[in-house]
Amino acid sequence: MLAIAARMAATNAPVRLKVVEKANTNEAMKAFSAGEVDLAIARADALDLSVARSVLIVTHGVVLMIAVSGGSIDDIDGLKGKTVGVVGGDINRPVVAAITKEYDLDQAKVRFRDLELKDVAQAIQSKQVHAVLVVMPISPWYLGLLREVLPRTSKFKVGLIPIESADAIAAINKAYESYELPKGTVRGLPPVPDEDLTTLRVPIYLVAKKSLDKEVAKAIMDARRDLSTDHPILAQISAPSSDKDELVQIHPGAAAFFEGETKTLFDKYGDQFFYGSLMFGSVMSVLAAIWKFMTKSNEQTTNRPPLRLYALMEDIRQTQQAADLVAVEAKIDGILQRELEKYASSDIDAGEMGALSLATHRLEYAIAQRRLALANAPAGVKSREGLPMKAALMTTLAAATLVAAVQTGPASAQSQMDRSVDQYSCKDVMRDSGAGREIAIAFLHGYLLGKAGKTQFNLDVLLKQTDAFIEQCLDNPNAKAMDTMINATK
Repeated sequence: MLAIAARMAATNAPVRLKVVEKANTNEAMKAFSAGEVDLAIARADALDLSVARSVLIVTHGVVLMIAVSGGSIDDIDGLKGKTVGVVGGDINRPVVAAITKEYDLDQAKVRFRDLELKDVAQAIQSKQVHAVLVVMPISPWYLGLLREVLPRTSKFKVGLIPIESADAIAAINKAYESYELPKGTVRGLPPVPDEDLTTLRVPIYLVAKKSLDKEVAKAIMDARRDLSTDHPILAQISAPSSDKDELVQIHPGAAAFFEGETKTLFDKYGDQFFYGSLMFGSVMSVLAAIWKFMTKSNEQTTNRPPLRLYALMEDIRQTQQAADLVAVEAKIDGILQRELEKYASSDIDAGEMGALSLATHRLEYAIAQRRLALANAPAGVKSREGLPMKAALMTTLAAATLVAAVQTGPASAQSQMDRSVDQYSCKDVMRDSGAGREIAIAFLHGYLLGKAGKTQFNLDVLLKQTDAFIEQCLDNPNAKAMDTMINATK
């Protein structure tokens, strides 16, 4: 939430967040109930959520029961007479109680012992515990913390214990959901778990009182979209359910935002802005003309800064290498710096600055087009470094579209290393990270564009579709990636 708060401040969002650090979600809910804070991060199995309204689902805490004894514990029955360390203590008592009740672990004499994360390794090495229970989001950062405390020696066999009765527990307690943990989530080699595993997960909400500002959800979602590349866990933020029987009812402002009913400032005052801008523009044009007439200088027309800027257009057309374009950009910067200094001292009028802005935008466009033409010139292979981001994405999508067009023709024999797009699952995409995942998602976009015979696309629309694709993949990791992308583009 610190990153989101900083982004909201940097973009002058209508709502600002001040983050108050608490030890855990239980402490956060105590502060919320006492009126010390307006919002709180709360798990669905918190004790008192009666006055809370869900603004967002921040993530899900997945229940991991990890067997770490020297013997073999493959299921919950294997815990009979054993000790289980519980990381988090009080905060995880509700989930321990739910599992204990379902499997009658009191009768099986299973003992639970509270552990701090830093003490897990020592407890395992000294055989004080035979298994560890932890509830955490499935993200690279949290998984890294868990891997640090798990033994890496052959003396201890690490494995996950399935909670096969997860559906039954979720049916009784609405705070929990059944969840299929993908193979190899905890470790890749050897994979832990060694196959998809049934367990529980609990939603983690951002909650607020019903009276809180309705703009909160929109401001946070806008910040999340800008930050999700640098902070992968933010991609897990999603809309809460609006069902009437939901454990935590949705906040009215969040419901309006996610259902498309939120009115922007222009929606509310559009007419006033429109007519006001017309009148203001007319008045300013008249005043600018009068001022120009009264302060007209003897400067030669050919020396006017906008014309000197536009004269650089021919230099741009004649450039033969990227270094020449850098030199042209330096000339533009020099002209603009001098004119901005004049504007600051009121030595140049608003009309002249408008002309400068127009000429600058035209030159920027021409430079971008020329740089792209030089990068794609057949004389040699050039680096794509320096290309505008949109141009690079267009190239990636164009390549993917070409592949889709080729694949719609007659099928050819595939080797064993070839893979069909139809066999690519959400799990395959989400296991990748960084550039690999971005390329895979861009390929899926391009493939669909190619199959549809389209050659045009909107980058903002593609970004929204990518967000929807990632959210659906996290909820359904076994779904086919292509089917999920098709659903996300609807």
